[in-house]
Amino acid sequence: MSPTSSARGWAWAVLVVVVVSHPCTAVDEAVSRCPAVSGAACGRQCQTHLCDVLSQIYKVSNNASDPWDNEQGWQQTATAACASLVAKTAEQGPAVYCSWFGVLCCTSAAVAAGNCTILNTVSGLNMPMNNLNVSLANPQFVSAIQQLHDCGLTVLNLEANNLSGEMRDKQWTGLDNLRVINFANSWIEGTIPSTLRRMHNLTRINLSNSYMYGTIPEWMGELQHLELLNLGTMAGSGYTTGLNGPIPSQLGKLQKLKELILESNYLSGTLPPQLCEGGDNNSLLLMNLRANSLEGSASVLEGCGSLVQLDISSNNFSGPLPASTLWDTLTTYQASYNIFSGVFPCNLCHNAQILETLDISHNRIQGQIPNTITLLSGLKTLILGSNEFTGTLTENVYYLPGLKVLDISNNKFVGTIPTAIEYPFGLTTADFSNNTGFTGILPPQTGFLYNLQKVRITGTSMSCSGVITPYNVTTNASCNDPTRCTTPSLISGESHPGAVCSDEELLPCFLRFSNDSMPREDSSNMRCKFIMRKPPEQAKIDCAQRSGAYTLGNSAQYLPDIVKDSTEQSWIIHPSYYQYRGCTCLQGYSPVWDANGTIMKCVEAPAVDKRTVIMVSAISAVAGLALLAVLVLLAQLYLRTRPKWLRERIMQAKRRQGAPKCTKPGDKVRVSIVVTDVKDFSALTGQYHELMMKAMGAHNNILRKACHTHAGYVMDQEGDSWTVAFHEPQDAVAFSLQVQQALSQKVWGVRLPTHSHSDVTVGSGLGHNGTFSNTLSAGPFASGQLHKAAETATAAGKDAAAGISRMQQSLDAQQQQEQDCQVASRTQSFLNPFSASFTSSGRSDTGRSSSSGVELLQASFTGIAKIFSRRSGSRISQGSDIKSPGSWQQQQQQQQCDSDPLPQLPRGIGVPGLGAL
Repeated sequence: MSPTSSARGWAWAVLVVVVVSHPCTAVDEAVSRCPAVSGAACGRQCQTHLCDVLSQIYKVSNNASDPWDNEQGWQQTATAACASLVAKTAEQGPAVYCSWFGVLCCTSAAVAAGNCTILNTVSGLNMPMNNLNVSLANPQFVSAIQQLHDCGLTVLNLEANNLSGEMRDKQWTGLDNLRVINFANSWIEGTIPSTLRRMHNLTRINLSNSYMYGTIPEWMGELQHLELLNLGTMAGSGYTTGLNGPIPSQLGKLQKLKELILESNYLSGTLPPQLCEGGDNNSLLLMNLRANSLEGSASVLEGCGSLVQLDISSNNFSGPLPASTLWDTLTTYQASYNIFSGVFPCNLCHNAQILETLDISHNRIQGQIPNTITLLSGLKTLILGSNEFTGTLTENVYYLPGLKVLDISNNKFVGTIPTAIEYPFGLTTADFSNNTGFTGILPPQTGFLYNLQKVRITGTSMSCSGVITPYNVTTNASCNDPTRCTTPSLISGESHPGAVCSDEELLPCFLRFSNDSMPREDSSNMRCKFIMRKPPEQAKIDCAQRSGAYTLGNSAQYLPDIVKDSTEQSWIIHPSYYQYRGCTCLQGYSPVWDANGTIMKCVEAPAVDKRTVIMVSAISAVAGLALLAVLVLLAQLYLRTRPKWLRERIMQAKRRQGAPKCTKPGDKVRVSIVVTDVKDFSALTGQYHELMMKAMGAHNNILRKACHTHAGYVMDQEGDSWTVAFHEPQDAVAFSLQVQQALSQKVWGVRLPTHSHSDVTVGSGLGHNGTFSNTLSAGPFASGQLHKAAETATAAGKDAAAGISRMQQSLDAQQQQEQDCQVASRTQSFLNPFSASFTSSGRSDTGRSSSSGVELLQASFTGIAKIFSRRSGSRISQGSDIKSPGSWQQQQQQQQCDSDPLPQLPRGIGVPGLGAL
């Protein structure tokens, strides 16, 4: 045995020892840390412990407003204790949590296979896309994961959940037995945690599609059991980018690594040579380095002899395309959007014969496509666009039986599209655009492609007549008619009539123009009709009757019966192919034809005199602005004046009606009453008699003026207290607010001592200082219902508008109640109390329980008489006849408010429906 082979055998022996001894160590560690474990089995107490731990995870990660998608089993812990959930015979059967969604339990079969160590413990949490909502820095969550790990947790798959926060090194420690960590597609952030370095048993790490940043640490090469490393698509956090810096060479030490995914980051530098050391012994099956800033040669990858999928697109690699003789298992090769140059590698055709996807577009590859491309018999996607290929496109491309996507656009190919295009029957997409050397017609054999969805022929020299624009081309064997594949001069008006296509030749025999047209996306300023397939029977007839290169002859009967998918096919053919038939110019442009009516251009039509247009536009704009200004002024004038005069006319009509009254028994009349009172008036009058008498005169003048304004009638006036009746509750509210506003703005000319104050509210008092008092006045007439109905709050100053707006809303919401005009001993409140109070300073007095507005009383006419009688000291017996309430009416007429000149009230506030007061 050679030294090399001897060393290799020793390495395998060590590996065997590690693999065999490792489970025993894990068992001992787990048994020592997991409570109530006996004989490598989790008993009832142990199961209760694990159930409590799982319940803790459920509570900290389940948002009540946005719960888990699947809570099967877990929801039991919200209503029952784990001690009651765990069966008494737990030792004899599976644990209760083993049936919960996402919980992987350690079974006897798994123990025998060496996948876990303690029977009935939780070996894994596999809960992707379940809407867990928790931070990785949450101490309760981390503690629960730690306790599960101590009892044998090895798999932690929480991909595509609402995970956030960072994996802090001080928290995520001691998880040495974890084999799988998958936190992909989440909101986690921070750098790659160094705590992963101590998890030597990890086989799979997936932190992709997150907000992490920083560099790939070199210690990643120490995780010798690692088989998958996915750090792709790191978005970074704040002003930081995702992963950056070079790919560490230490990754080449991961001899078991099968999948390396670092896509969509900011990695830079060159590929480390150690990455693909080992040739056939290299374990890498998938390498995805797409969308980074890597540069230099990619020939290092030729040493990865086991590759199945390779994606190095969207980088800055240069030099020749890598192609290894070892790539006999390669199925996907994507190297687009780089700076590769040179020719198409023949090694690829000879060795990667099971290749299915080849995308080398957007590079600088030159030369021709080798005929050996037919060796790639399993090829399904061939994308060669945006390179510098030249020469004719070999027909062998069309002999690839499984070909579905063919893109050779934006190159320098010449020649024609051969009839062999019918052979790749699975073809769905074909793009020949921007190859000016392509000539001839689109073969009618294209109609045999049953699965075809999209064909693009733009930017070529192809034409329905076979005649092309001047181009120095060399015809090839695939040209159907060499005499029509080239033309020595530009098509002009002197061209022969053969250059003009007949209506039947404009399109291949199985295609037709639709009735709809659409503006083109280019700068041609024209719109052209859509192109679509003909109905199957019509296509068969037309393709059989055509002649020459435009016919299918007897083969037309084999055209596929495409009906459903006919409208889904997209035929993007430049109008120059069908000589602009059916195309029209956009508005403002006129057609100009050339070459016997085969070429059309849309030029800008002669414009109207610009000075006239400018003048008309300016006059129209000025006239429009003037009209708008007049309408605005009229609207403002109407809004300012209409409510005021309209309300005055309404009030005049109510004054002419006189006091509310009924003419005969059984009549119903509606009346609203306001009772005012000055708080502590008697006490203040006794102490400051002269001052209070002067103030009371001003007080009475204000109430008398407001009473007239709102068509009120004084039922009683005794000292400081007024009882006023109104036809409508809106009038009573307006009276109350205007009086309150006037009293608060009145310049009294007197000052009471600072220790005294006087509150005045409508009902139980109207306060001079504007504060609200809910103290009920005493008196022979002051029933609780009446006072409750008459209470009000101040709505002075800036809050007057808010107060009356709320009152108006409440008034509109109440149904008008009517009472019989009969003697009764009760009254009914009309409005419910409001919910806020206001102070004269304009601030809301939220510290009190009061009413924002007035509680009005709507009572029967008899109720008014009774209140008035009790107030004046006389009594009206129940059942008294009030058919002719003339005496009361005469008394009211004596006290009716008039319009004598009084101190001018401050201007009221505007109220929808009431106008300006």
